[in-house]
Amino acid sequence: MTEELRDIVPASVAEQSVLPDDILESIALGSLCGIAGQPSSLSNLAYSNTIANNNLTQQNTVANQQAMNQVARAVLGDTINLVANLSPMEAVAAIKLDTGNDIAQQLTDLKAAIAGGQSGNVAAPPPQPLNPKPNPAGGVVLTATFDDFPITLTFETKSSNQTGGTQINVDDSSFPVEIRLQGKPSKPLGTIANVSRLRFPFTVNMEAGSGAFIKEESPQGPSSVTVAEGKFPVQINKS
Repeated sequence: MTEELRDIVPASVAEQSVLPDDILESIALGSLCGIAGQPSSLSNLAYSNTIANNNLTQQNTVANQQAMNQVARAVLGDTINLVANLSPMEAVAAIKLDTGNDIAQQLTDLKAAIAGGQSGNVAAPPPQPLNPKPNPAGGVVLTATFDDFPITLTFETKSSNQTGGTQINVDDSSFPVEIRLQGKPSKPLGTIANVSRLRFPFTVNMEAGSGAFIKEESPQGPSSVTVAEGKFPVQINKS
Protein backbone atom coordinates (compact mmCIF):
# COMPACT_ATOMS: atom_id res chain seq x y z
CA MET A 1 0.00 0.00 0.00
CA THR A 2 2.82 2.32 0.83
CA GLU A 3 4.27 1.72 -2.56
CA GLU A 4 0.97 2.73 -4.22
CA LEU A 5 0.84 5.95 -2.19
CA ARG A 6 4.39 6.67 -3.19
CA ASP A 7 3.24 6.40 -6.77
CA ILE A 8 0.51 8.95 -6.16
CA VAL A 9 2.59 11.42 -4.11
CA PRO A 10 5.37 13.05 -6.12
CA ALA A 11 8.85 11.77 -5.39
CA SER A 12 10.08 15.20 -4.39
CA VAL A 13 7.33 15.52 -1.74
CA ALA A 14 7.82 11.99 -0.44
CA GLU A 15 11.51 12.47 -0.14
CA GLN A 16 11.16 15.85 1.57
CA SER A 17 8.42 14.73 4.07
CA VAL A 18 9.58 14.06 7.58
CA LEU A 19 6.34 12.21 8.52
CA PRO A 20 6.41 8.53 8.90
CA ASP A 21 4.90 6.41 6.22
CA ASP A 22 1.98 5.19 8.34
CA ILE A 23 0.84 8.78 9.03
CA LEU A 24 1.11 9.64 5.39
CA GLU A 25 -0.94 6.57 4.61
CA SER A 26 -3.70 7.54 7.08
CA ILE A 27 -3.83 11.07 5.71
CA ALA A 28 -4.10 9.76 2.20
CA LEU A 29 -6.85 7.34 3.22
CA GLY A 30 -8.81 10.09 4.99
CA SER A 31 -8.58 12.38 1.97
CA LEU A 32 -9.63 9.57 -0.29
CA CYS A 33 -12.67 8.71 1.90
CA GLY A 34 -13.69 12.38 2.09
CA ILE A 35 -13.44 12.78 -1.63
CA ALA A 36 -15.32 9.55 -2.28
CA GLY A 37 -18.13 10.33 0.26
CA GLN A 38 -18.83 13.86 -0.92
CA PRO A 39 -21.09 12.84 -3.87
CA SER A 40 -23.13 10.61 -1.54
CA SER A 41 -23.60 13.47 0.96
CA LEU A 42 -24.66 15.87 -1.73
CA SER A 43 -27.08 13.28 -3.08
CA ASN A 44 -28.63 12.76 0.35
CA LEU A 45 -28.90 16.51 0.86
CA ALA A 46 -30.60 16.98 -2.49
CA TYR A 47 -33.02 14.12 -1.74
CA SER A 48 -34.00 15.51 1.65
CA ASN A 49 -34.47 18.97 0.12
CA THR A 50 -36.73 17.50 -2.54
CA ILE A 51 -38.86 15.68 0.04
CA ALA A 52 -39.21 18.83 2.16
CA ASN A 53 -40.24 20.87 -0.87
CA ASN A 54 -42.82 18.24 -1.83
CA ASN A 55 -44.29 18.26 1.69
CA LEU A 56 -44.52 22.07 1.72
CA THR A 57 -46.12 22.03 -1.74
CA GLN A 58 -48.76 19.53 -0.64
CA GLN A 59 -49.51 21.47 2.55
CA ASN A 60 -49.88 24.73 0.61
CA THR A 61 -52.12 23.02 -1.91
CA VAL A 62 -54.41 21.63 0.81
CA ALA A 63 -54.54 25.01 2.60
CA ASN A 64 -55.35 26.85 -0.64
CA GLN A 65 -58.03 24.30 -1.51
CA GLN A 66 -59.65 24.65 1.93
CA ALA A 67 -59.65 28.45 1.63
CA MET A 68 -61.23 28.23 -1.84
CA ASN A 69 -63.91 25.86 -0.49
CA GLN A 70 -64.80 28.32 2.27
CA VAL A 71 -65.02 31.21 -0.19
CA ALA A 72 -67.13 29.12 -2.58
CA ARG A 73 -69.51 28.13 0.26
CA ALA A 74 -69.95 31.76 1.33
CA VAL A 75 -70.56 32.91 -2.25
CA LEU A 76 -73.08 30.12 -2.82
CA GLY A 77 -74.99 31.01 0.37
CA ASP A 78 -75.17 34.70 -0.55
CA THR A 79 -76.30 33.83 -4.08
CA ILE A 80 -79.10 31.58 -2.83
CA ASN A 81 -80.18 34.28 -0.35
CA LEU A 82 -80.35 36.90 -3.10
CA VAL A 83 -82.38 34.62 -5.35
CA ALA A 84 -84.74 33.23 -2.71
CA ASN A 85 -85.41 36.40 -0.64
CA LEU A 86 -86.81 39.41 -2.43
CA SER A 87 -86.07 42.88 -1.13
CA PRO A 88 -89.04 45.21 -0.38
CA MET A 89 -88.33 47.20 -3.53
CA GLU A 90 -88.37 44.06 -5.67
CA ALA A 91 -91.60 42.87 -4.04
CA VAL A 92 -93.32 46.19 -4.74
CA ALA A 93 -92.01 46.15 -8.29
CA ALA A 94 -93.45 42.66 -8.81
CA ILE A 95 -96.86 43.80 -7.56
CA LYS A 96 -96.79 46.87 -9.77
CA LEU A 97 -96.23 44.64 -12.79
CA ASP A 98 -99.56 42.93 -12.04
CA THR A 99 -101.61 45.97 -11.00
CA GLY A 100 -99.85 49.17 -11.99
CA ASN A 101 -102.67 51.26 -10.48
CA ASP A 102 -101.97 52.45 -6.95
CA ILE A 103 -105.14 54.53 -6.62
CA ALA A 104 -107.36 51.61 -7.60
CA GLN A 105 -105.55 49.37 -5.16
CA GLN A 106 -106.01 51.87 -2.34
CA LEU A 107 -109.72 52.19 -3.12
CA THR A 108 -110.04 48.41 -3.11
CA ASP A 109 -108.31 48.19 0.26
CA LEU A 110 -110.59 50.88 1.71
CA LYS A 111 -113.71 49.11 0.45
CA ALA A 112 -112.48 45.83 1.89
CA ALA A 113 -111.81 47.49 5.25
CA ILE A 114 -115.28 49.09 5.28
CA ALA A 115 -116.94 45.82 4.30
CA GLY A 116 -114.98 43.93 6.95
CA GLY A 117 -115.99 46.41 9.64
CA GLN A 118 -119.70 45.97 8.95
CA SER A 119 -121.41 42.86 10.20
CA GLY A 120 -125.09 42.07 9.85
CA ASN A 121 -124.99 39.80 12.88
CA VAL A 122 -124.16 42.61 15.32
CA ALA A 123 -127.32 43.67 17.11
CA ALA A 124 -127.97 47.33 17.74
CA PRO A 125 -127.50 48.34 21.36
CA PRO A 126 -130.76 48.52 23.28
CA PRO A 127 -132.10 52.02 23.94
CA GLN A 128 -131.22 53.45 27.30
CA PRO A 129 -134.20 53.85 29.63
CA LEU A 130 -135.46 57.36 30.18
CA ASN A 131 -134.95 58.60 33.71
CA PRO A 132 -137.37 61.37 34.71
CA LYS A 133 -135.60 64.15 36.58
CA PRO A 134 -137.23 66.66 38.90
CA ASN A 135 -138.12 69.95 37.25
CA PRO A 136 -137.40 73.08 39.33
CA ALA A 137 -140.62 74.54 37.97
CA GLY A 138 -142.57 71.51 39.18
CA GLY A 139 -143.16 67.96 37.97
CA VAL A 140 -140.53 66.02 36.03
CA VAL A 141 -138.45 66.45 32.86
CA LEU A 142 -137.77 63.74 30.27
CA THR A 143 -134.91 64.26 27.78
CA ALA A 144 -135.50 61.90 24.85
CA THR A 145 -133.85 61.09 21.53
CA PHE A 146 -135.54 60.38 18.22
CA ASP A 147 -135.24 56.65 18.86
CA ASP A 148 -137.19 56.89 22.12
CA PHE A 149 -140.46 57.86 20.41
CA PRO A 150 -143.27 57.06 20.75
CA ILE A 151 -143.20 57.80 24.50
CA THR A 152 -146.14 56.34 26.42
CA LEU A 153 -147.05 57.69 29.84
CA THR A 154 -148.72 55.04 32.00
CA PHE A 155 -150.60 56.54 34.94
CA GLU A 156 -150.54 54.60 38.23
CA THR A 157 -149.68 51.18 36.73
CA LYS A 158 -152.41 51.16 34.09
CA SER A 159 -151.38 48.65 31.46
CA SER A 160 -150.37 49.66 27.97
CA ASN A 161 -150.39 47.69 24.71
CA GLN A 162 -147.38 49.58 23.44
CA THR A 163 -145.15 47.49 21.14
CA GLY A 164 -142.34 50.01 20.52
CA GLY A 165 -140.82 53.16 21.84
CA THR A 166 -140.50 53.92 25.55
CA GLN A 167 -142.93 53.47 28.43
CA ILE A 168 -142.77 55.73 31.49
CA ASN A 169 -144.75 55.18 34.70
CA VAL A 170 -146.03 58.42 36.23
CA ASP A 171 -148.24 59.41 39.20
CA ASP A 172 -149.84 62.55 40.58
CA SER A 173 -146.52 63.94 41.77
CA SER A 174 -144.97 63.65 38.30
CA PHE A 175 -147.16 66.31 36.66
CA PRO A 176 -146.60 68.41 34.76
CA VAL A 177 -144.44 66.09 32.61
CA GLU A 178 -142.11 67.97 30.26
CA ILE A 179 -140.57 66.12 27.29
CA ARG A 180 -137.47 67.66 25.71
CA LEU A 181 -135.35 66.62 22.73
CA GLN A 182 -131.73 65.72 23.35
CA GLY A 183 -129.33 68.16 21.73
CA LYS A 184 -132.04 70.81 21.21
CA PRO A 185 -132.03 74.10 23.12
CA SER A 186 -134.46 74.26 26.01
CA LYS A 187 -136.67 76.98 24.58
CA PRO A 188 -140.10 77.97 25.97
CA LEU A 189 -142.78 75.35 25.79
CA GLY A 190 -144.03 74.74 22.29
CA THR A 191 -146.97 72.45 23.17
CA ILE A 192 -149.16 72.10 26.24
CA ALA A 193 -151.54 69.13 26.45
CA ASN A 194 -154.14 68.77 29.21
CA VAL A 195 -154.90 65.07 29.63
CA SER A 196 -157.61 63.66 31.85
CA ARG A 197 -157.14 60.60 34.01
CA LEU A 198 -159.33 58.53 31.66
CA ARG A 199 -157.05 59.09 28.69
CA PHE A 200 -154.05 57.25 30.17
CA PRO A 201 -151.97 55.54 28.99
CA PHE A 202 -151.14 58.59 26.87
CA THR A 203 -148.68 58.31 23.97
CA VAL A 204 -146.64 61.15 22.50
CA ASN A 205 -145.46 60.72 18.90
CA MET A 206 -143.10 62.97 16.97
CA GLU A 207 -143.00 63.93 13.31
CA ALA A 208 -140.42 65.90 11.36
CA GLY A 209 -140.89 69.56 10.62
CA SER A 210 -142.27 72.46 12.60
CA GLY A 211 -146.01 72.18 11.98
CA ALA A 212 -148.37 74.49 13.81
CA PHE A 213 -150.92 71.86 14.83
CA ILE A 214 -151.35 68.83 17.05
CA LYS A 215 -152.82 65.59 15.77
CA GLU A 216 -154.88 64.06 18.53
CA GLU A 217 -156.80 60.81 18.61
CA SER A 218 -159.50 59.33 20.90
CA PRO A 219 -160.20 62.32 23.11
CA GLN A 220 -162.60 60.22 25.22
CA GLY A 221 -160.24 57.37 26.14
CA PRO A 222 -156.63 56.18 25.93
CA SER A 223 -155.20 58.38 23.23
CA SER A 224 -152.07 59.63 21.54
CA VAL A 225 -150.86 62.96 20.28
CA THR A 226 -148.47 63.63 17.39
CA VAL A 227 -146.32 66.71 17.84
CA ALA A 228 -144.07 68.31 15.23
CA GLU A 229 -140.35 68.40 16.01
CA GLY A 230 -140.38 72.17 16.06
CA LYS A 231 -143.07 72.20 18.79
CA PHE A 232 -140.90 70.60 21.48
CA PRO A 233 -140.55 70.76 24.42
CA VAL A 234 -144.02 69.35 25.22
CA GLN A 235 -145.71 69.81 28.57
CA ILE A 236 -148.42 67.37 29.66
CA ASN A 237 -150.76 68.34 32.44
CA LYS A 238 -153.23 66.03 34.16
CA SER A 239 -156.70 67.52 34.24
